[in-house]
Amino acid sequence: MLRTLLISTLLLVPAAEAAQVYVCKDDAGRTLYSQTPCPQQYSDRSVKNVEIEPGLSFEDSQAKRAAAAQSVSENNDRISLERMISKASETIERLTRERDALITEKQGLAASLGGPNAAQRGKAIIDDLNASLQDYQNRINQQIQMQTDGSARLESLNSDR
Repeated sequence: MLRTLLISTLLLVPAAEAAQVYVCKDDAGRTLYSQTPCPQQYSDRSVKNVEIEPGLSFEDSQAKRAAAAQSVSENNDRISLERMISKASETIERLTRERDALITEKQGLAASLGGPNAAQRGKAIIDDLNASLQDYQNRINQQIQMQTDGSARLESLNSDR
């Protein structure tokens, strides 16, 4: 009798569902929410248990889970875009330094030329420098385009909040 009463009580009381969410913060203060443990580069790591309210219909529960998943996905997209923009900036700076060092090197080489074939060697240096500069400019332009596209997508995500 007592056993039957206990079983029927357990069947009638809706159990709260729980899920674990990993909250990861990096040194810049950005937060990543994940269903899996935090990657190594995150210094602040914690786990939150999220309970689904008892008594919710299956559809309401699914809607809450979908909204939470969407929020986590958008946050991860923001972090990914911020990283991409930052990496593009770093790459532009590196390429600019390399390009400037190449110009200085080639200018010094051209200035040191002498002898009967100096004009031809100088032209070869200038032609090589121009080809290299065009390659650097193309690579810099690609990074600028990545920054522009990433910033536009990030702005779009932030305006949808």
